[in-house]
Amino acid sequence: MTRNPRILTPASAILFCALAMVSLAACDSPEPDSNEGGCTETITVLALDELTPEFEDGLGGMVSFTAADVLASVAGSYSERLAWIDWGEAPSLIIEIQHLGGEARYHDLSIAPSSEESIDRAAPICDDRVEIDVQVSMTTGDGRLAEAFDVALVSTDGVGGTFSLGELQPADLAGSYDFIALSPMDYDHVSTRIEAIFRDGQTWGTVTERATSTIGDGLDAEDSITNEDVGSWPADGPIDG
Repeated sequence: MTRNPRILTPASAILFCALAMVSLAACDSPEPDSNEGGCTETITVLALDELTPEFEDGLGGMVSFTAADVLASVAGSYSERLAWIDWGEAPSLIIEIQHLGGEARYHDLSIAPSSEESIDRAAPICDDRVEIDVQVSMTTGDGRLAEAFDVALVSTDGVGGTFSLGELQPADLAGSYDFIALSPMDYDHVSTRIEAIFRDGQTWGTVTERATSTIGDGLDAEDSITNEDVGSWPADGPIDG
């Protein structure tokens, strides 16, 4: 059993669509030619100015670009306001993306032969992507976030990027953030995820709390998953609680 009471704001709806495309493409495996997730994957380390092979961008077009193209479009500072679900006035949010010499990688994915032959399920989506190791700092005016993360910036077209940070715990964060909507007292496990997209000098993102529990025992056991958006940017309207 899965419960998901998340209510998508306009900002988080845009973010969900963008990240869904990336996550579907991300049949992660550390070994070339593996078929985890129904995709085979070969990872090639790139120089910053090295062009990728031409590949489909997931929207029907063909692209080829460099990691430097992505950084030129995405790296830098962003200033927004972040609306918390329990906060009246949205505090300021400053995000800075820096490339500090981290690795760039081209992920070449294709449908595994076993998946092509399967008639029992839909073919997996295996879209190529570029990942660049960057540092992201996030600071809010209310002090809840005062973070610096090492993340993989993901791009499928060379002109925009996304990142996703999951399984965050308040004790791991430098700011004063604590769980807002989901209490660890009520679930087996609670964590926080931060997801963001960057395009055309703008950013959208969400802070989401995720709780998991097992209900029942033995063969009657069911997994329960609850997701709650607790913050989003830009704060151009109230968050639906």
